[in-house]
Amino acid sequence: MCGSAAAFSSGNFLDVSVTCPSQAGNGVLETTRENPEGNQSRATYIYKNGRLEKITVAHSEDGTVFKDLFSLDRTTSEGTKEAPAFHGYKGAGNELFRFYCFAEPEAKARYLDLLRANREILHPDKGG
Repeated sequence: MCGSAAAFSSGNFLDVSVTCPSQAGNGVLETTRENPEGNQSRATYIYKNGRLEKITVAHSEDGTVFKDLFSLDRTTSEGTKEAPAFHGYKGAGNELFRFYCFAEPEAKARYLDLLRANREILHPDKGG
């Protein structure tokens, strides 16, 4: 792995944080990705009774103020051209649950190490 953000183009985003719902099956799962220029993308997944209800994707140029780009809702996306995108995000959320939120402590620690390493690559002067 290269220790410099210069190896990435502006389109390459790395995972830098994840927050799991406080209650299994209900609440908000949120993940943030960042590129070398400091642009961030945040995906907010809202779950109710174990089911993904809504996904909102937002963007920030400086990591402080996020502007919503789009939202996909389970009830309005089914049967439309949005359905594949909704199901893609649903799969990504399921992966986060499996590999982080509901993972064994050792696996969770490895994922946290990956997030820390990504932050260090993006911000070598801050130490992640």
